[in-house]
Amino acid sequence: MRAGTIVWLILFFNIQTRAQYKNTVWVFGDSCLIDFTNKQAPTIGTSYNEGRGSCCSISDSLGNLILYAHDGHIVPNSLEWGCARNRHHIKIQNGDSLKGTGWYQELVIVPKSFQLNRFFIFCTGITKDDKGLWYSEINMNANNDSGKVVKKNKALHYKVEAEGINAIKHGNGKDWWLITRRVEPTYTVGFNYWDIYLITDSGIVDSLTLNVGTLNLANACKTAVSQDGKKIAFTNNMDLVEIFDFDRCTGIISNPKVAQFQIPFGGDAFFGVEFSPNGNVLYTSELGNSKIFQYDLTAPNILQTRTIIYHDTSSTGLPFGGLKLAPDGHIYFTRWGCTHLGVIYNPDTLGLGCNFYPDTFYLGGHISNMSLPNNPNYELGPDSGSVCDTLGLGSPKPPHGGLTQLRIFPNPTTGTFTIVYTHRYCGDITCKVVDLFGNVVYQNVFANATNNQTIKLKNVPSGMYVVKVFDTGGVIGSAKLVVE
Repeated sequence: MRAGTIVWLILFFNIQTRAQYKNTVWVFGDSCLIDFTNKQAPTIGTSYNEGRGSCCSISDSLGNLILYAHDGHIVPNSLEWGCARNRHHIKIQNGDSLKGTGWYQELVIVPKSFQLNRFFIFCTGITKDDKGLWYSEINMNANNDSGKVVKKNKALHYKVEAEGINAIKHGNGKDWWLITRRVEPTYTVGFNYWDIYLITDSGIVDSLTLNVGTLNLANACKTAVSQDGKKIAFTNNMDLVEIFDFDRCTGIISNPKVAQFQIPFGGDAFFGVEFSPNGNVLYTSELGNSKIFQYDLTAPNILQTRTIIYHDTSSTGLPFGGLKLAPDGHIYFTRWGCTHLGVIYNPDTLGLGCNFYPDTFYLGGHISNMSLPNNPNYELGPDSGSVCDTLGLGSPKPPHGGLTQLRIFPNPTTGTFTIVYTHRYCGDITCKVVDLFGNVVYQNVFANATNNQTIKLKNVPSGMYVVKVFDTGGVIGSAKLVVE
């Protein structure tokens, strides 16, 4: 091996190691801070967070806080701008007046892949007066390592967004997907638009819009992502609970399963949602009826498994807030104006054996308010063995994985398109075209295939599809296809 190659590999893995971020330190509510470095005994600290809802934070590979962001909305219609602070709790340069209007899940921090200490803060505009999807870019190496906003309040679009912004690491183990959901401006007929953006070292490089799932009528919504990044849960304050599959390679959301149906302008007013660590159990919290529900996602009929694991029948009347899985494997629960958090100690266990205890985790006198940090799984690795595990950091690919390129043209198409690929071995190639519900709309085997094939789809509706290519060992390539 050449010396230059060895040096490159050393630098590559050094950058990769240094660029691993964590969800170790939570900053939220009115000056709350929890450090999960010791998972058996998390410690309480003090922050300068000052908000009722939206907040997010990110820590380095050792668990040290790097950056956090929050909106400043304590009282409705006041202090509505967002703010970014460094590990010293000091507002970073140009970090004031960021987009953020005092809602509950409108902010998320996304690393800029391998560019150490470079981050995006994304914000959804929930109201008609502040509509859009916004971002600011932060260089934490600037200003003597105190941080600086180098791009501020840039618009990706000006559509009205629902709450529930989230981020999922790409299957290659380094890039990121940003997911948001739009709201129909009149809040009467509903939208099922999802906007998905791809974030790489080069910035925000690609996007797609999908129509999948129930026509959402609300802007007060929440999302949660399973720890493996392959499931998304969506709730709104009109009773809707819906679960989707997520493809970390293509960014496609598909296969919606309704766990609880939407009741227009009524219902349980769900506020929080979270997956258990193994992804098989889902929890939701109500805003006003003071209940926490549990669902078994492995059951054929998820709604029939709904179990009330907690019902506050006291006269306090405190609104129930968010749910969040912590690094210690417990799910934490917050509500308005409390100095304690509730904890689900065994969230993978069905029924009351999940062991929920209200008001059991003391915040040192600080007040939690309505939301816990909207932090994605920063430690999620590559989708091992998949076609997009380009880092090779997961399990080795099987010998059949010889596909090095898959290209589709024209794309979009009216029905006829050509796939071009590079494959190390001669032999049969199978091509499938699958819709967003997992239905196969085309399948064919090309015997002793050459490296390009023309495909004609018949009677296929317009929309988004996934083209999958197989050899005898399994899937060796996939790509998005738009049919017009």
